[in-house]
Amino acid sequence: GMLKKRVAEIIGVSEEDILTTDLFLYNPQRGVEWNGYVSAPRLDDLQCGFASLTAFLEAGQKEAAPNTVPVFCLFDNEEVGSQTKQGAASTFLSEVLGRIAHSVGAFLPCKLASSLLLSCDNAHAMHPNHPEYADAENKVRLNEGIVIKFNAGQKYTTDGISEAYVKYLCTKEGVPFQSYANRSDMAGGSTLGNIATTRVSVCSADVGLPQLAMHSATETAAVSDLTHMVSVLTELYSVGIEKSGDEKRIANGLLSIAERYIYLNEFAKVDKLVTDNFVVSIESHASTITFSHFEETSTFSQSTEHSTYL
Repeated sequence: GMLKKRVAEIIGVSEEDILTTDLFLYNPQRGVEWNGYVSAPRLDDLQCGFASLTAFLEAGQKEAAPNTVPVFCLFDNEEVGSQTKQGAASTFLSEVLGRIAHSVGAFLPCKLASSLLLSCDNAHAMHPNHPEYADAENKVRLNEGIVIKFNAGQKYTTDGISEAYVKYLCTKEGVPFQSYANRSDMAGGSTLGNIATTRVSVCSADVGLPQLAMHSATETAAVSDLTHMVSVLTELYSVGIEKSGDEKRIANGLLSIAERYIYLNEFAKVDKLVTDNFVVSIESHASTITFSHFEETSTFSQSTEHSTYL
């Protein structure tokens, strides 16, 4: 037909040379920035994908923390359920991490025991014309910081430990944050964190950027929130963070995860798991995931007696 003919002309081949096609339709409208906001198609979830990739590349320009493996993972097909070979429900992430671990002689389950995954996907801001659709105690607004998501039904994976670490990073970078939860009497959407962690069991949190008109032809979000997300993720990818004093409470929460794995790994004859020094690496994914990896250097019995590194 006419479409096949036009495609053949554009790529400079005959129609007969085109055997099969996959058809994708896109809104070609360019985004616009206005008064501190950006309006464009597909901000969900190109915005978090962009923020994560930008942070990943910016962190690569810095001196990396020792013994860390940053990973940025961008999945496809999130809006149609992720049940594809390139979706979050596939074995793609677990297999790639397994190959990385094998190449450096590491035992992946031990590394995952001291890692953190961030699932980054945009969040619904309170609509000014329909505030009744937002949870009364968790109203998310544009230009007020990144969003940390919670769901009692586990559609979002944030728990007390991962929440503390995300809030610590935000505070360290001077980034505002806000909490999001669906109204308990209204069903909400899901994202990738709870899907990916069924394939890769790891401590995880769901975060995102607030926006209006999600899934419409033109969506709207805030420029400052995007900048804040890049700052937090760049820090997450880049450095080990020393904890002392009150900050140790966060480290000790992460140590409790490792402690459980030490017990399990005694049966697997695994020698070292955790230590005195934890070095953060960040591995990432987007609709968007970001991982953090903590490397051991001594014994667990010593770990709570000294300043701990994340």
